[in-house]
Amino acid sequence: YHRLQQRAVLARTTVLCAAMEMEEILLEADRHVRSQQACGKARWTRTSPLGH
Repeated sequence: YHRLQQRAVLARTTVLCAAMEMEEILLEADRHVRSQQACGKARWTRTSPLGH
């Protein structure tokens, strides 16, 4: 029983760590996308007649 409990705790910790890593990756990707969008927006304003 104790071993199962230990394994469950370990699994939970692993999942937590993975989730945190994923979150960091997502944040990094989000930041990247945002900077890309900012660059795209600046470029778009120059070329678009609507100036979005």
